[in-house]
Amino acid sequence: MTRSVCAQLLRCLCIALLVAGRWAQSIASSTVVDSAVGATDAAVLGRRVFVVTHAGVVHVLDATPSGELTLVGELRDNSGEGGASVLQGATGIAAADSALTGGTWLWVTVGSASTLVTLHQSSSGALYVASVVKSPQLHGAAGVTVRDGIALVASVATDQVVSVDVRDPEKPALVAALRLSGVDHVHFPEDGLVRVASGSARRMTLLSVSVRGGLAKFGSVKDVRLGAAGSSRARSCSPPSAPDFSVVLSDVGGTTLALVNVTDRGAPAVLQGLSAAGTAQPGAPSQQFMDSSSAWPMGYASLLGASALACVNGSAYVAVPSDGDGAATGHVSSISVATFDAVQDVLTHEALLGVGVLVPAPWGLVAVAPQTGMITSLRV
Repeated sequence: MTRSVCAQLLRCLCIALLVAGRWAQSIASSTVVDSAVGATDAAVLGRRVFVVTHAGVVHVLDATPSGELTLVGELRDNSGEGGASVLQGATGIAAADSALTGGTWLWVTVGSASTLVTLHQSSSGALYVASVVKSPQLHGAAGVTVRDGIALVASVATDQVVSVDVRDPEKPALVAALRLSGVDHVHFPEDGLVRVASGSARRMTLLSVSVRGGLAKFGSVKDVRLGAAGSSRARSCSPPSAPDFSVVLSDVGGTTLALVNVTDRGAPAVLQGLSAAGTAQPGAPSQQFMDSSSAWPMGYASLLGASALACVNGSAYVAVPSDGDGAATGHVSSISVATFDAVQDVLTHEALLGVGVLVPAPWGLVAVAPQTGMITSLRV
């Protein structure tokens, strides 16, 4: 091994140690919940965290102001036909307060059963099934988001966004369904405006939503940085401090983050892309973006294989479940939306191995590893 190579390796090691040291205090807590193996989604409401599994178990955790988590309960439902759980096969979860009835309510999508299940958390903290909406339009539902009494469901199998009026959560009513060229993920960050990401369609679509749940299309943008066609998947988030922008995570080139300007609702535009295999040259037309290019510049290896995305404050965070090369660690990378020109920081830790779910929280982030049942709270 040459001296120059040794020097480069030593420099990389020093940088890694500095980064690890700077981030070491960012993990608030980490706990393994055996029954959380197979987790498919999580939701945070105030200082309460809800994690749902494919087996239909909902776990409830309480958080301190600094983000330290404690498991306080779980729901194992058997209210379905023949004692089966109506939550079996759960794919997504959302949590919200109800202005009409008060209290905490949860909504869980079960794509294989074409259902949206409403759960209520009583004053004692116990969870129970309050209602079930079943419709062919909910077939293949992969997630749900709730805002101002309207639940929006991403029905991947039918390429539809379905709206459900949940202002009275005990009596939900399906309102509308809008078919698009593709639907992977639905994000509802502000009143009246929804962002829909589709990797197979390489598209982000903006929808208007009425106060009663009516849906209409504003505009969309198609770009190779938003997906790889075929079975490609994408998801999006929007920084609370920058609602006119969305960040889209896709599997293009091993992983690509795209920054989308949605100021013009009828004509959103992709501004920039950061890829594990190479970034788009500033000012280059989208068709010139090469997924496998390493010429501009060398790409961001810390994005490779990212499985989850969340926006907190002014940054986007992506979780990578494995660092590879036999390392028993995963990591979380952060990117400033204001500059969106490089990966800012990388947190590597054993607790992040296998992370597949990442959700924002008042103190930072909650990361869930489905294969191990590890639930980790991060301060950012």
